[in-house]
Amino acid sequence: MPVRRIVNRQEIVVPRHRTAAVGTTRVSRLVDVARNVAAVTGGVLLVAVLVGAGIDIARIDGTRGGYEAPYRDYRGTPIDWDAETFTTSTGMVATGHVIDVHTDCTTGMIGFEILGVVHLDYRRLSPRALAVHDPATACRERGLEPRF
Repeated sequence: MPVRRIVNRQEIVVPRHRTAAVGTTRVSRLVDVARNVAAVTGGVLLVAVLVGAGIDIARIDGTRGGYEAPYRDYRGTPIDWDAETFTTSTGMVATGHVIDVHTDCTTGMIGFEILGVVHLDYRRLSPRALAVHDPATACRERGLEPRF
């Protein structure tokens, strides 16, 4: 069955076995290959960023339970501020693959930096986080005066 195509604003009838050859050039094939390579590369990078973000989110808080005062019935390991964070001028930062977690000793806020581009102040440290992870002591050890 013939195929109708528009070439140079004119409709032509092309036998089915010749449709692949009509309008194809080396340049158009290279453009198609480049477009496909870019699409695959973008897909792989998107998956890598999502996996990295998932790993970072899972590492933020390694404790479970203890959600009611006095916050002592938790399981897991609290944040090791010396091993897992770096000191900044206002607090501490835990670096991840995609997401960095900032703890601000001057305001008591935690925030996130995504890919080093987007910085989001999330919220004040919760009473549970203050009791279980004890960021106030870590701030004092770094010479910062916690105000939370």
